[in-house]
Amino acid sequence: AVVSTQSTGNRACAMAHTALKMMASKGIPLSPAATHTFLVKALRALQVHGQHDNCLYTLLNVIIAIIQATYRTIPHVARDILLQVPSVVPEKVDKFFCTLEKPTSSDRNLRDALQSLVSPIISRPISEAGKQQYKIQDLRPL
Repeated sequence: AVVSTQSTGNRACAMAHTALKMMASKGIPLSPAATHTFLVKALRALQVHGQHDNCLYTLLNVIIAIIQATYRTIPHVARDILLQVPSVVPEKVDKFFCTLEKPTSSDRNLRDALQSLVSPIISRPISEAGKQQYKIQDLRPL
């Protein structure tokens, strides 16, 4: 059941990403209310499904497409929502928007910048949930 939910979610995100790209290419603007709703829903999906790599990258692409479609006309909407992510400071949001505005930024750079920004809400895999992180400072040869 999980696999079918993930694949359905991936298809839905891929379709949303394609639709957003098409709207942007035709100059069809998103309203502030639609932008707010889409971003909040995508961030909530990231919170629930972000533990799976394929879902993570698809959702990050959707969020970036929403922000790219609206940051020039209604930048305050995306900024206000991103500032509500726990442990996010305005400087990190500003840095993300600077990365977004660079013409040389690749999709990967944008994804990495957004992922570092929203990392506090991305869920950990269930297999990692109870594990402690160990650091071995001094490992002598056997």
